[in-house]
Amino acid sequence: MLKIENYSEQYKQLANSSYPVPVFCESIRDRSSLYNWNITPHIHTHLYQFFFIESGAVKFEMTKNKVLLDAPAVIIIPPGIVHGLCFDPSITGHVLTLEDNYVEDLVDTAIKVLMVLDEIYYLNEFDNFTEFQFLADIIKQIHTEMLSEQKEKLFVLKSLIGLLLIKLYRLADKTRFSINSTGVPEKYFYAFKKSLKKASPFSKSVPEYAAELHISSVHLNRVCRAVSGKSATWLLQEHAILEAKKLLIYTDNSVSEIAYELNFSDPSYFSRLFKKFTNMSPGVFRKNQPDLFDLNKDLLQPSHRGISISNPKRSNALATEFVTMSSTDFGLR
Repeated sequence: MLKIENYSEQYKQLANSSYPVPVFCESIRDRSSLYNWNITPHIHTHLYQFFFIESGAVKFEMTKNKVLLDAPAVIIIPPGIVHGLCFDPSITGHVLTLEDNYVEDLVDTAIKVLMVLDEIYYLNEFDNFTEFQFLADIIKQIHTEMLSEQKEKLFVLKSLIGLLLIKLYRLADKTRFSINSTGVPEKYFYAFKKSLKKASPFSKSVPEYAAELHISSVHLNRVCRAVSGKSATWLLQEHAILEAKKLLIYTDNSVSEIAYELNFSDPSYFSRLFKKFTNMSPGVFRKNQPDLFDLNKDLLQPSHRGISISNPKRSNALATEFVTMSSTDFGLR
């Protein structure tokens, strides 16, 4: 089974968690032009991407097929889906990338919106151009706000993104085309990740998760390594550490209490595993939090893995507004 390219940050860039954020918006041209307008097939396990094509055309490649879309068009790509894009050099538009926990928190009281976002969709039939223009105007406001230094920027971004997602949801029934393009490995991986996030850490074993998917644990490990480069066991441990970070930041529970709450039988093993993933003990991690997170706790409940920004000048400005706990995957910014 071939390993699928999985970028932990921007497309074709190595991991750098200096300034991770849960939201990023950019002109499609800014990154695609660097790669001769061709973004080869790849995957992001923790990111939603929304492409808004205002002019030009794009060839959208998935596991099973390719679709040629002319503007105006919108493409919605959920986490864990292989995709590639080849843009007409005349392309204009924006791409919005959102960390999955951020999206889930935002639509917590509108679960049907999340259900729409859980499949690849493209929208290119609108009753009138005004419908698309409304979406394009919102995405431009998000882009402008993200780069600004205005007061209450986080609140404005949440409001704009929430409005955008609701508008997409309302348009979906009459304009969307669902693309049944997910290959078998991605389907299994995505189902495993959804089940993992719903369960308490270590409440189920790898064989139990595999049984839910009607495959063997060996097969599940092959799938996880092919899609994410990580074993199923590693992903279970990673899930537990993310939950541990939340408890260390937002509760006064002792390290031992947190270990038992997360189904660790031995607090010392919990501490060793935590250090393996973070290069610091749980106690040191908690002690460092006031400096890292005080400005952003409203944004970070629950925790966000985030999206890293490679431009240092932008990063320095954005770092005071966005801070998260670890880097995640990012493709075409």
